[in-house]
Amino acid sequence: KPAQQKARLSFVQEHQYWSKEWNSIIWSDEFHFEVPNRKKRTLVRHLLRESDEPFNFMPRVQGGGGSVSV
Repeated sequence: KPAQQKARLSFVQEHQYWSKEWNSIIWSDEFHFEVPNRKKRTLVRHLLRESDEPFNFMPRVQGGGGSVSV
């Protein structure tokens, strides 16, 4: 974190007197994420010899899921 704090401080110091320059920058705060369908059960397939450890499970969105852009 200290390196990130120094980088932020340096950026602020370099740009603190910008006024017109900020008007030429395009700002985007859009975010895209997947929405699973929570009404249905999640099915998991694995071989009998495989462990039920959490890292063996991979969520998938198949039909009924969707995506949202905000």
